[in-house]
Amino acid sequence: MQAQSKIVFVVTMRVDPDWDDELNRWYDQEHIPELLKVPGYRTARRYRAVEGEPKYLAIYEIDAVADAKGEAHRRAIETPWTSKLRPHFQATNAFYNQTFPIEGFLRGPAWGQPEGGLMVMRLDVTRENEPDFNAWYDQEHLPALSAVPGVIACRRFIALEGSPKYLAIYHLTSPAVQASAEWKQAINTPWSARTRTGFVTRWRVVYEPI
Repeated sequence: MQAQSKIVFVVTMRVDPDWDDELNRWYDQEHIPELLKVPGYRTARRYRAVEGEPKYLAIYEIDAVADAKGEAHRRAIETPWTSKLRPHFQATNAFYNQTFPIEGFLRGPAWGQPEGGLMVMRLDVTRENEPDFNAWYDQEHLPALSAVPGVIACRRFIALEGSPKYLAIYHLTSPAVQASAEWKQAINTPWSARTRTGFVTRWRVVYEPI
């Protein structure tokens, strides 16, 4: 696993059940291959929810937000197959810039092992609590979770466009890692309890790779 960019384009998607199979074929056979031809697109990963909603998540590492808004991007997504599917799914987009670590990943004890799960946490916090929230995330919370057995790597972001404002991504060997006793111990601290009182929006989903 290697970070290709500090900017990620995050797409979550709900789909009509009758169109689920075709959506997956479209994504794998056309949509992602065409997007990876667009200048500035570095990587693409897809996930399916095992806990929480929305059902589907795609994360693209890109060089700049403009890469997802130019003519090459428009040509990649405006296809007959896309037009056929568009009435049958609901997608939400957001762009984030990495804040911690400064670059790359905060590596965990399972670094180098295959990814079998992903936990995504997106948060808004009250303005008066943001300084303490950011200090807690960088100084205690992310380092503690990155040390949990089964954690491959993690990193944290702030929104460039879209919401919620803050995003954290945890790459895991299995979705079960985030339910382990070690994980629960890492998040059960006095600083964590104090920080949670400032949460406004909390959007937590556990995924498996597709």
